[in-house]
Amino acid sequence: MVENFIAENSGRYTRFQVWQRLPRKVMYQTFQVILSYLERSNKIRALHDGRIWWVGPESRAERRMAAA
Repeated sequence: MVENFIAENSGRYTRFQVWQRLPRKVMYQTFQVILSYLERSNKIRALHDGRIWWVGPESRAERRMAAA
């Protein structure tokens, strides 16, 4: 859920704003662990302005369109 939200809203929100706008509520500590995992696996980047950017693997649809 967190991964999908960040991928759809890449660069739009800061860490705290992402947490507030999630479709279902998650404890903030759990949210921090999820973000740490996503950063370690090179799927997201947090820039100096605090915004979270999706840099992870492209979606299946994007891969299919690129192959066509």
